[in-house]
Amino acid sequence: MRRPISKRAGPPPPSPDETSDLEATNKLAVASIVLSALGALMILPLIGSLLGVVFGHVSSRQIKRSNGTQKGRGMAKAGLTVGYLGPPVLIILMLAMMAFLSAQDGCSPPLCGW
Repeated sequence: MRRPISKRAGPPPPSPDETSDLEATNKLAVASIVLSALGALMILPLIGSLLGVVFGHVSSRQIKRSNGTQKGRGMAKAGLTVGYLGPPVLIILMLAMMAFLSAQDGCSPPLCGW
């Protein structure tokens, strides 16, 4: 007799116990810290910080309402912290750079005028 050919190739899907750790972390908390980090690294300067703060607040609320079934509160707090600190640090760095450039000999008129 011929054995039936299985339509599904590869290993069997993971059991619910194996995936419970991955599913327990709130996805918006991960997005919050990633976007805030991209904002702080000047890859997505203001958009990343803004989205990181929004996702951080939403994920914190979701984690609080999940009654312990979701993790990621620390990631959400880190995303909020980095997201809130990103724009002021960016502004301070820009002002410092403008002050440094205007102190140099032969500065351009837009920088010397302030």
